[in-house]
Amino acid sequence: MMRLPKSARLIRFLTALIIAFQAGTAVADLASYPVVIQTPEGNQFYYLLELAATPAARQKGLMNRYDLGSGDGMLFVWPGEDYRSFWMKNTPISLDILFFSSELTLVSRHENTVPFSKKRLPSGKPARYVVN
Repeated sequence: MMRLPKSARLIRFLTALIIAFQAGTAVADLASYPVVIQTPEGNQFYYLLELAATPAARQKGLMNRYDLGSGDGMLFVWPGEDYRSFWMKNTPISLDILFFSSELTLVSRHENTVPFSKKRLPSGKPARYVVN
């Protein structure tokens, strides 16, 4: 389990989440927000993530997308932590799936997923946020 530095967790990691929830709970699905993820080693990764904060947006995810730009993805947000599971059905591109706790600790990940696979990809531990 990789724990992000506190400053990265509080200030940088979920910039998209902070901006989105400042506007209240009526967040428009699929709005894109800049996000910086910093590893404990200090490496920074920049993303432009669509926000999936409603049940409908979380259910659809990135299905039926044939193209995703480098650094583009989706941030899935739930009201609380729980065991999460994804699959690649109807998803024609390979994705990395990162599961984070409420404290923004990386709890698990699946890399280079198989397109169109119906295999379940579980979080293994409770997660509140997922980045694809």
